Amino acid sequence: MVQRPRGELEEQEPSLQRRRDVPVSPARFARLKEQLLPQLRARADAPPRQLRPGTGTRATLWTNLARLLQTGNGGALVRGFCLYELPNQASRRRTPAWRCLFHAVVETSTPSGHLVYADPTESRRVGDEGAPYIFVPSSRAHAQLSDAQLLSGEWLTGSVLLGEPLFCNAVLAHEESRGRRASVVALTPEALVAKRDARVRALPHFGEWMRLRQIGEHPDTLGELMGMQVHDAGAGEADESDAVAAYQAVARNPESYVAGLEGFKLELECREKLFAGTISLDQVRTRFFGYYDDTYHSMREAQLEAVGQRLAELGL
Repeated sequence: MVQRPRGELEEQEPSLQRRRDVPVSPARFARLKEQLLPQLRARADAPPRQLRPGTGTRATLWTNLARLLQTGNGGALVRGFCLYELPNQASRRRTPAWRCLFHAVVETSTPSGHLVYADPTESRRVGDEGAPYIFVPSSRAHAQLSDAQLLSGEWLTGSVLLGEPLFCNAVLAHEESRGRRASVVALTPEALVAKRDARVRALPHFGEWMRLRQIGEHPDTLGELMGMQVHDAGAGEADESDAVAAYQAVARNPESYVAGLEGFKLELECREKLFAGTISLDQVRTRFFGYYDDTYHSMREAQLEAVGQRLAELGL
């Protein structure tokens, strides 16, 4: 086992991941809307507008919306996109590119018949707290899901990339390699297909290892990429004593870049030795830390290879 410093590991990650999208300002949108809107909405959809986020936590977005629908008078769910401009540092002369992030708000009507949109949830991204955003209502946004499915919170929604084709395809290739959450991305609303959310059962000491190695990735995403057990959201709690079900949850993990069965076997082995009194808790921790260090390195290498292959297929 080789313990690699955080900096060395992060250097292997695709550079696009570290660039930040910029919210589209009203002035910028006014210049771009003729180009953007036909690609995002149907003709009969309501016009775009500027909104301010609410105060509900982003982790409970769908619960916030459901609660507002229940307390409001005749409210309706409105789906659409909030707009960000993608950083395109290759050339200032290139056509811009945009990330159109799926979002939903609640529509109500005032006594005078004026339609009002309310967003009960804080900004979708850390760092944008309280900032207004452009919301484009769109019946084309995740049309494969019903309102009930959206409000269940059991589905991962995503974003549409628009603009300079080569750049958008490069971003698409990168994000398709980053696990279930990031890979819900497409180049048209119709191609944007939600994925079922998942619960990842982490192996022992995984959270501690992430903290000590200063890895800021979402634990479920990283655990999935590293081959841990994956169960559909809403499927009920898994029986930890059912080794066959646990094996299948590892073997059927579609996002893993490594052979997760090695970690599954390590857990079973350590559990048996603990029961037999032939291994200590500190020794178990050391073995898992070694497994995570090596597996993380292998996963990142395989991830970069997958991105390179996608880019090569696109001629990039």
